[in-house]
Amino acid sequence: MKNLGYNVLFVCPNSMQKQETKADAITLNKFFSIPIEAGERLPTFDHSDYNCTVFDELGMAGNYILNRVGEFKDTHPDKIIIGTADGKQLKPIADLTNTQDHETYLNNCLNQLFRYKIYLKISKRLKTEEDIIKL
Repeated sequence: MKNLGYNVLFVCPNSMQKQETKADAITLNKFFSIPIEAGERLPTFDHSDYNCTVFDELGMAGNYILNRVGEFKDTHPDKIIIGTADGKQLKPIADLTNTQDHETYLNNCLNQLFRYKIYLKISKRLKTEEDIIKL
């Protein structure tokens, strides 16, 4: 996806979301070369053509992936790194913590990872006034 001189890569938690993205996209596993099966080896992904990386749906990622996102951000200060998450959606396979609720802990993690934050109060999925009131 080229826009205003930026070449954007979306990094998604799974292949289904990758397919739904209408831009250049890759799964978290392929981006970080994390095999699904023991003994499998994935090649290192070449992200050099992209100056903006969007880690999408980080609320579904576990602590290991959140740590890898932080390492990537810290080792690529020349790139624009964006993370999106919604703690109200699907939770990761393994709990992030047992000391706080998922959404609070996830927000704390993301606050440490990213300097700037935007909290959206309205969901694009809300279609009726009743849905908005529920939210």
